[in-house]
Amino acid sequence: MNLLKFRTKKKIPAGRFNNKVAFIICISIVLLLSLLLVVKYGTYVQAENVTANKLVAAKNLETLCFQQTIYDGVTVKGIAVGGDTKAEAKALLVEQLKGKVALPEVTIAYNGKSWSLDKQDFSSAIDVDAAVQNAWEIGRTGTDEERMTEINKAKDEGIDVSATFVQNPDFIYNELVKIKKVIDIQMVNATVSMTFDTKANFVYTDAITGYKLDVDAAYKDICDLLKTSSKFTYTLKPAVVTPTIVRSQLEKNYVKISTATTPLGNSQPERQNNILLSLKVFDLLSLMPGETLSFNNLVGERTEEKGYESAVFINANQVYDVTDGGGICQTTTTLYDAALYAGATVNGKNGTIGIIERNPHSWPSVYIGAGLDASVNWPTADLKLRNNGASPIFFHTYYKNSKVCVEIYGEPLPNNAKVTITTEVVSNTPAPANVEVMDTQNKYALAPGQKYLVPHSAHDGITVNTFQIWSEDGKDDVKTLINTSVYQPIAGKVYVGVTR
Repeated sequence: MNLLKFRTKKKIPAGRFNNKVAFIICISIVLLLSLLLVVKYGTYVQAENVTANKLVAAKNLETLCFQQTIYDGVTVKGIAVGGDTKAEAKALLVEQLKGKVALPEVTIAYNGKSWSLDKQDFSSAIDVDAAVQNAWEIGRTGTDEERMTEINKAKDEGIDVSATFVQNPDFIYNELVKIKKVIDIQMVNATVSMTFDTKANFVYTDAITGYKLDVDAAYKDICDLLKTSSKFTYTLKPAVVTPTIVRSQLEKNYVKISTATTPLGNSQPERQNNILLSLKVFDLLSLMPGETLSFNNLVGERTEEKGYESAVFINANQVYDVTDGGGICQTTTTLYDAALYAGATVNGKNGTIGIIERNPHSWPSVYIGAGLDASVNWPTADLKLRNNGASPIFFHTYYKNSKVCVEIYGEPLPNNAKVTITTEVVSNTPAPANVEVMDTQNKYALAPGQKYLVPHSAHDGITVNTFQIWSEDGKDDVKTLINTSVYQPIAGKVYVGVTR
């Protein structure tokens, strides 16, 4: 009988098994560490590459930052300026943009007339400086990344910059100034003047409406339109200047409303010459509403060149003396009286004629009553009358029958009123005792100690009230105080000769 022999696994000793496991684990750890080292090295290399790339990019940007030319790929209206300096780009664009930019067509119109702005002026008004600056700014703003993106875009795809016109071209303003001279019309008020042959005649002129172009406003409008349109017609809108006086306001039923006369008597020829010469200044004078008559302004300084002669007047020492134009106070006095009879009152008392200034003489005049005179002296004392009414007044002055005559014309006084003038003496004061005056200038050629009493140098003082009485049918008379004239008492002048 064969005996079956059974094989059994040989039992591995525990020590040998543990060594094998440990070996495998060690190998695995080594492989894992190797793998980690490889990965880490790869990451390091990649990081180093990124850093290197960044350094290169930064270096490139730094180089570009200092580039003194426009970046490649930049154009202005299709004209390549990349690689050019600002000066080079400007020179190029000045020449070539003229054919690249559509020139505006602008017409200025007014009242059937038109003016076309010259296209060549617009050609010269292209804002080349702004275009160059805009081209220069490409790739020069923003973060480093944004700048590089824009620089690369210009290089790869191209960036085109527009060109516009100077915002406010001077030639447009200058053209408007020229046009203004054509369309501006000076406003003229209607006028009326008086002529005189055997009677008063009145001549009228029509008012003219004025027009005034506001150049600044029109200039702004056109410049604003150019921002949105390149072809348009601009209609000017000058301001209308309406006359303040039209003919219908002046066409009135003018009549003579007052007359005043003063006698020349036996006045010396020089005095008569002065009076008549100054009187002519006021003949046919028109005084419009609101205007003021100033005797001194109209007559001016009384000089020999104007024809005035030396004649008697009252000097600052209150004695008779001679000067060029002496005697013309008779002209102002006659004018003043005519105004009183035309209804003049002290300004502010509702008179059609307002008395702005009137001065009495040092003593009453021989040719008119006290309180009715009006003294003038260049350039201080004056006679001023203001037209407070709504229509003109006119003066007709002349010399007739040895009398100085002044007539005033205008609308009839309200309700055909009549005006009379009266005076009332308020007080009289006797002249004081004579006073002696040393004749240091030898005016009277006196011997030492010799005395000379100046004739008519002493005058009593007098105060006079002047009234105007206004009379209308069916109404009580109205009595108005016009002025109070004070003539101070004046001592006689005794001149005494002095030793020389």
